[in-house]
Amino acid sequence: KYVGEFKDGKEHGQGTYTWTNGEKYVGEYKDGKRTGQGTYTHSNGDKCVGENMDGETHGQGTYTYSSGDMYVGEYKDGNLNGYGTYTWSDGRKYVGEHKDGKKNGQGTMTFSDGRMFVGEYKDDKPWNGTGYNKNGEIVVRFVNGAMSEKKLTGNKIFEMVKVKCEKYFEKLKKRKGVLFFINRNRKLGWYENGDEKKDGKYVGEIENRKPNGQGTHTYSNGEKYVGEWKGGIPWIGTKYNKNGKILGKWANGRFQ
Repeated sequence: KYVGEFKDGKEHGQGTYTWTNGEKYVGEYKDGKRTGQGTYTHSNGDKCVGENMDGETHGQGTYTYSSGDMYVGEYKDGNLNGYGTYTWSDGRKYVGEHKDGKKNGQGTMTFSDGRMFVGEYKDDKPWNGTGYNKNGEIVVRFVNGAMSEKKLTGNKIFEMVKVKCEKYFEKLKKRKGVLFFINRNRKLGWYENGDEKKDGKYVGEIENRKPNGQGTHTYSNGEKYVGEWKGGIPWIGTKYNKNGKILGKWANGRFQ
């Protein structure tokens, strides 16, 4: 049953469509199809709030599952496509790229016990990247979907400053750096060649006090770079605006 505005005999403008199975859509229509902002409530309690195009969720959206899971990010043709954040009810969180409803591309997976995987996914599987324990120590590496047999070192994902917060901030004032937090821990880290207020926050791998390896840099204007770094330079990855739209790609240190 549809209740709302029409144009030329078709749903057009604001309207509400209720199905016999209990599902409901409240929002914008164009030429008889869901197009524009709207809320779709499923019969099982799932709810999607966001942009639609030609009857499908398309653009930015928030999907809340009856299980307690939540996805906030980009959609295309009714499926998770692009940059977004998926949070599970058990505390797990994935921040990164999706394709066809699966983790595909660069991203960071954080587990409820503090473990973390930073790198590339392919069809929901870790593909190229590094896994860390809750202390930030490397425990596994993946290369083309397989665990690397190379001997793991004790290098940590972050170079930690082993001082109290007060002393840390006092030291930080004397040097430029970008401040970032590690998971839910109260630990702090930083890297040089940046200013926190101007440059935002970096979470990822560091070598010689510069981003090196897999990491995510969120800028103060809301833009975000997700991917590989080399010597403090974005190397292979994707840059997004504050709404999760792709601004461009980095390839071998060059923005395209």
